[in-house]
Amino acid sequence: MNQFSEPQKLAPIALIRVFSKILKSVLQQFWPLALAYFFQVSKEQETRGDEVVLIAIYAVLFLTVANGIIRYLTYRWSVDEDALVIRHGVIRKVNLRIPFERIQAIDLQQPWYFRIAGATRFVVDTAGSKSKEAEIWALDYEVAETLRTFIHTKQDEAIEEVGESAPSRDEVETPWVEVDTSTLAKIGLFRNHFRTIAGFFGGAFYLYSQMQDVLSSEEINEELEHVYNVIPKVFGVFLFLGVIVVFAAVAFSVIFTIIRFYNFRLVERGDAFIAKYGLINSKARQVKPSKIQIMRTEHGPVFRWLGIVKFKIEQAYAEKKNKEDFTIPGSPVEQVARFRQRVFGKIGEHVHPGTSFHWFWYRTVRLGVLPMLIPAAIFYITQETHYLYFFLWLPFQLVYSYLLWANQGIFIDDEKLSVRREVIFDKRAVLRLERVQSIILTESIYQRRKGLATLVVETAGGSVQIPFIPKATATALANYLLYKSESGAEEWM
Repeated sequence: MNQFSEPQKLAPIALIRVFSKILKSVLQQFWPLALAYFFQVSKEQETRGDEVVLIAIYAVLFLTVANGIIRYLTYRWSVDEDALVIRHGVIRKVNLRIPFERIQAIDLQQPWYFRIAGATRFVVDTAGSKSKEAEIWALDYEVAETLRTFIHTKQDEAIEEVGESAPSRDEVETPWVEVDTSTLAKIGLFRNHFRTIAGFFGGAFYLYSQMQDVLSSEEINEELEHVYNVIPKVFGVFLFLGVIVVFAAVAFSVIFTIIRFYNFRLVERGDAFIAKYGLINSKARQVKPSKIQIMRTEHGPVFRWLGIVKFKIEQAYAEKKNKEDFTIPGSPVEQVARFRQRVFGKIGEHVHPGTSFHWFWYRTVRLGVLPMLIPAAIFYITQETHYLYFFLWLPFQLVYSYLLWANQGIFIDDEKLSVRREVIFDKRAVLRLERVQSIILTESIYQRRKGLATLVVETAGGSVQIPFIPKATATALANYLLYKSESGAEEWM
């Protein structure tokens, strides 16, 4: 017996979450019905069909409320000697039992209305499950902390029973990455907006030139000359509105980034890393070092100038989508480098992996020449010269493919593998060798003729690849990686 042996109820705030989940599901399925009704009521005539649609909408809302109340009233959770037990439902009953040994991490997540009520979501990440993570929809925060401590204690006792030392549960936090508000503002201001702005103004000028060509042709009636005279004014208004839209998009990005990642801190406590962040929806995500499969970093010229790097931790999660919670849009370079060294150790100088120059020609033909066939055919048929602009893609792809071939590197030792590529953005991925799950050697017909192969290294959280290296090198590297993976002492997740 323990303090959680008896079935426990949810915190009352859970009703809001239950209603929101059900209502979201209903709207996703029945939004055409609601849309049809609102279009009908805007007309002067009312028909018998309008009443039927209205009754159907009210019926759906009633069933939503009833379903939410039933879920809330029937939801019970408890803890037996070695598992967390969750039960709910009447017509569709759910009886979920999660052994403590399968629990990888426990996250406490607080939307803004949960914080007001002093409650939290109790989210459990489990190993080896293809289904969604288990979740207790709403608990009082103190109860959630007590339950998390209880589960950790039981896990430690189980480890000690088999003669192993339990992981440290020391409450002292070691900070690794901290992102202040000014850094978040820079991230929101400079990420992914230059392409949007260039695309908008490029499209505007193209549209303007097309309108000029059409309205200045001899086939246009004289009555339309006043329209031609108005074009510069219309174009000016269009540009003005476009500038407002662009600035609004940038401002929204800054505000959204600050709200989502406000006061981001990645700390180490006991045997796990904990990421805490969020202004409206506060999150505390937990990950054990043994679950980290791949760490990726990326930064371009602007972020390099600002001393910021984007990084992502890919984990062995039950669902792939959960890894998005550890995609951090930007953090100080020095802190990220220090954290990477803490997880993977020191990484030496990268060397060129020996990728054949045939890869350059392969990329150029596949991504540069083949896409040009369609505009070339259209130009041949129509003889319209503006289609010639599409051919600028070919020299761009030539330069890009060459730089991508030349600026790549690999570092490998007895513990880790690091892969690097750089053209405009410096992209790196590092993984520990014992995390390798499988090795795939791919050979196209072209590669077989040249004695080449592409090496794909797969983990439980993602993969990296080394393209177009000599087949003998790829085979030797694959054998080495598999040997290190099978002889590694650590678990892969």
